Amino acid sequence: MKAHGFDRRLMENDIEFANGLFAEVLRPRESIVRFSKPRAVLADEPKETLKELLSFYVQRDFVTKEYREKVLEKGMRKLLFQSELGERFQPERIGDDEFHVVFLFVEMHDELPTKVIKPLNLAQDDSTKILEHGRKWVFRMRELKKRHVLPESVLLAVDGPAENGRRDNAYREVVEMLSDTGATVLPYEKQEKILEFALNS
Repeated sequence: MKAHGFDRRLMENDIEFANGLFAEVLRPRESIVRFSKPRAVLADEPKETLKELLSFYVQRDFVTKEYREKVLEKGMRKLLFQSELGERFQPERIGDDEFHVVFLFVEMHDELPTKVIKPLNLAQDDSTKILEHGRKWVFRMRELKKRHVLPESVLLAVDGPAENGRRDNAYREVVEMLSDTGATVLPYEKQEKILEFALNS
């Protein structure tokens, strides 16, 4: 601290100085970083609480596969509405009394599901997680098909890992298994192809 012109011994007993320094750190600047208003946290273990806040706001440990899939679903909804297709696709429960799956983007005709679009996250940080999540959906697709309740037109818009390696091998294995269920599988970023699928009868 002395190297920057501060004496730590003075700071520890100078509340006004500490408050001023804190306000200076949070002062609005011409920067892409913006701070919200300061808030207080009551904590028995301040150091542990600080670590938790760092993990959430900086390291973003809340970005689970479930969270990422919500982001993909939000993007798909926006894409469909921007293309004036949003009203055609609504959440529906597909299945029978014993087994069913809720899909957010289902097109219905005469009260029967005819087309399904499912955004699917396969970009987990571990190849095992990719395989587990992918196989869960392979099981669901096969089970619905076995019960003769799966529409013929099903598109899985999959988001995969960015780099090659073990995760990419797991991703390609899952894509192959999903394709074997009869579904159309496309990368999530192929939005023109997704819209073609949505438009075609």
